Amino acid sequence: MKTLITIIILLCAGSLLATDLREMQLEEVPTITVPDVEFEYQKQGLLIVESPIPGLKFKSTNPLRKGWIYQKDDEPGIWYVKVSAGTNIIDISTDGFLPLLNIRHNFKVREAWKIKVTAKTPEVNELPVKFLVEPSGASLRIDGKTYDLSGNVKLSFGDHDVEITKSGFVTLKERITVDQDHIFFSYTLEKPKLCVVEISTDPSGAEVSIDGMKLNGTTPISDFYNSGRYPIKVTRDKYLTVDETITIDQSKAKNSFTYRLEPNTGTIIIASDPEVNMDIALNGKSVGKTPITLKEQDVGSYEITGSHEYHTSSPVNFTLTRGETYRATLKAEENFAILTVNTTPGASVYLNNQRLDKFKDLRLSPQIARLRAEKPKCKTVESTLILKRGARENVDLYLDEQVGTIAISVDPPTAQIELNGDASEHFTSTGTKIFESIPVGSYELEVSLKGHKNDKRTLRLRPDEMLRERVTLEEGGGGEGPLPGMVFVEIPSGTFMMGSPSNESGRDSDEQQHRVTISGFQMMT
Repeated sequence: MKTLITIIILLCAGSLLATDLREMQLEEVPTITVPDVEFEYQKQGLLIVESPIPGLKFKSTNPLRKGWIYQKDDEPGIWYVKVSAGTNIIDISTDGFLPLLNIRHNFKVREAWKIKVTAKTPEVNELPVKFLVEPSGASLRIDGKTYDLSGNVKLSFGDHDVEITKSGFVTLKERITVDQDHIFFSYTLEKPKLCVVEISTDPSGAEVSIDGMKLNGTTPISDFYNSGRYPIKVTRDKYLTVDETITIDQSKAKNSFTYRLEPNTGTIIIASDPEVNMDIALNGKSVGKTPITLKEQDVGSYEITGSHEYHTSSPVNFTLTRGETYRATLKAEENFAILTVNTTPGASVYLNNQRLDKFKDLRLSPQIARLRAEKPKCKTVESTLILKRGARENVDLYLDEQVGTIAISVDPPTAQIELNGDASEHFTSTGTKIFESIPVGSYELEVSLKGHKNDKRTLRLRPDEMLRERVTLEEGGGGEGPLPGMVFVEIPSGTFMMGSPSNESGRDSDEQQHRVTISGFQMMT
């Protein structure tokens, strides 16, 4: 068997040696715009290589550090190579091609140079691949298509899914990579045996799928599987997915697999200048107020927007990479006007129908301001203005009080005048009086004098009106008392006999008649 394997390897190797290595060529193309975030250091340039040829490798006279060569998931076929600024001599190589040597370019600070690398001759798309499987009689499927195991299988460069089955044996599934160095694959099928499989992760709580079947629960987790090779996928939110093939060995009492999960997140720190507690939204979702630190954020593209009642800022767009701490400071620019309202004491002022508690140095967002001042017995005053960003406005809303005059003449001339308004106005006088420039409205007039009947009447004073009232009191009556319903009458002076006659039945001894003289007084009716 070893002799057969050796012969097969030599035959395949000889086939490859007979194949001439192809040549690559390059051309300079217009450079795309590169965001500043691509550069880690000040003295750094960037080589951008666009190529359909897979697996390119790069060397430079100035050493290329770890992480300086990378590709982006959304840009297949494009390599980014960070280089030290200045003249660099770069070599580009890959399997199956002669290398491109001594590519010389003077890289400017924080600028990019783009080239395109292509093959000069038509690409060899397929290689002869040999599969050796024990025991014989197995069935071979590659990428879902059945092949004969007795001869070579022509496969294209790259990855392929292999499935080998035979009744009574554990099905073997594997992903292989075909290139000039990998054209021979040997497998030995195993008899199935139920084995204990344990999967653990750091951190725990990951979901596990084996051979496409999801296990119940999360790590740490265990189950039973037949011995063999199986694809396994381990996933956890905010961590890189583990996607590989495991071998369940029937010789082991327990097959344990442990994975240390790599975080697939970064940190975002957001501040505002000046610090005004701006409301922050990340990709449209509210996340809090500045300053704020957001940990374990998924990698990808983000937009930061900030809002505040009296400030505004421009949005910030960026791409968060794995393990990165991105810092953003939003420039908070003032976005308000200052308004002062001057008005009559006691007036009520409204801004867009909302009553104001204070009138001076009001900080307001830019808007159309509709102002109104009101006060009882005054004519309402209104004003409209546009409050622009940064403006300082003073508005006068003084009210003209509406007044009139009430002239009251009385007889007798010593009568007391009392005038009470519907807004708590109170005026008094002894004798005839002209009440000038008093507020308009409803008034209760009462004229009184001892020994005369009171006179009450209601007056309605209109703006700029002159009311004339003449009041003549009638003699008699004591008028009203201090409480409602208390009406008094005048009792005149005089002499009368007080007591009971001597012949009156039931008369007491202290009721002897006698003469009494009184002066005048008032008694309630």
